[in-house]
Amino acid sequence: MLSPLFVAQLSLREHMKLRQQARQAFEKIAKIVSARDPYIGVHSEEVADLAVKLAQALKLSQEEIEKIEAAARVHDLGKIAVPDAILLKPGPLDEKEWEIMKKHPVVSAEILEGLEIYKNCVDLIRHEHEHWDGSGYPDGLKGEEIPLGARIIAVADVWHALLSERPYRRAYTKGEARKIMQDMAGKVLDPKLVELFLKIVE
Repeated sequence: MLSPLFVAQLSLREHMKLRQQARQAFEKIAKIVSARDPYIGVHSEEVADLAVKLAQALKLSQEEIEKIEAAARVHDLGKIAVPDAILLKPGPLDEKEWEIMKKHPVVSAEILEGLEIYKNCVDLIRHEHEHWDGSGYPDGLKGEEIPLGARIIAVADVWHALLSERPYRRAYTKGEARKIMQDMAGKVLDPKLVELFLKIVE
């Protein structure tokens, strides 16, 4: 007869294995988007690494750091629903195209909503494009109404995007990116997080 303790340990081990497999599956799905735009696959991994460094500098709990990392790795999952003509457009998006692009965080959140492994990540993913001054999307949250994890991912996201070559613009230098980030502080990005982040990447 198996002891109840052994059965519980076995059950927990299988549960953790399934959680890990499910997370890996969704990260692979997110990378499908990178087959259309290679930038996105690299971008999500780099953003996750940068977000973790910022979260660690804030001395957040390990559980919170892992949640932020998991959300960052799939934060662009919803771009799978964005047509190639928009996603890969070699120039600025027009107003109609931009409205379609702005739906991707909501799509990301809806895909992951209800899944236990991402239950604490959905708000971070949905609100990553909210702005400190309330001008962002999808819900117009502002300041500390925006979840801390979402604000952390946003800072990492903007920094990596600025340093990346895109079809519609060249990559900025680190000096240029730093100036742009400082200009965005208090408007688009959490000013305290920007200040700390720039010290980290110095």
